[in-house]
Amino acid sequence: MSKIDYSIVIPVYNSGSTLNRLFRELNEFFSANKLDFEVIFVNDFSTDDSEIIIQELKSRFSKEVKLLNLATNKGQHFATFLGLKSAKGKFVITIDDDLQVKPREIINLIHQQQLTNGDLIYGYFQDKKHGKLQNLGSWIVVTLISLIFKPLKGISSFRLIKGELIEKLAHGKPKILYLDILLNYYAYNPDCIEVSHYMREYGKSGYNYLKLFKLFSQLVIGIFLLKWFPSKLSSDIS
Repeated sequence: MSKIDYSIVIPVYNSGSTLNRLFRELNEFFSANKLDFEVIFVNDFSTDDSEIIIQELKSRFSKEVKLLNLATNKGQHFATFLGLKSAKGKFVITIDDDLQVKPREIINLIHQQQLTNGDLIYGYFQDKKHGKLQNLGSWIVVTLISLIFKPLKGISSFRLIKGELIEKLAHGKPKILYLDILLNYYAYNPDCIEVSHYMREYGKSGYNYLKLFKLFSQLVIGIFLLKWFPSKLSSDIS
């Protein structure tokens, strides 16, 4: 069976207020561009009505909507990785659940991929609408990853990934799951393109100093393994 054009992977945590609009805008974008798509919602143990809303979407759009539920809260990178392993698209888009990046920005990732034939395209934000703490976290990510991989203007959770790159990741279970380390490690031609970033309209960010510390720790450990023990980055699972 031939693959669909695009899989969209969305890690979900307590975002019931945005999910209907997010899916509607995704549906409008891919339908207008006559592209086959699936949306994989990975519910990271939400405590609001997120699962109920996704189930309702799934009942109405059974072909397009998939739901994966985690039994405990695992964090954005694990949830995204799980969604990537389930994706069936020739290309995979990862996008957050908060609508600070609008689905219409996907066209910029697609055009950049077609221009460069890149297997990993990031959207980056020149004008970020995050708080100072999140901006610090973004700067840490870009700075550290650029030390060992191809320097990029920006790295974010808004990405386009070629299916072939996903296949390189899907057979193993990373011991250190910082997704962008794994993606850049396997990518042959990563690139980025500027996209618009919008103010959060619903809820508030869960980013805090503890998450910043965990982010920094995961990055440092992942980089250490990559530099000195690359064979330890992942192990096969059945």
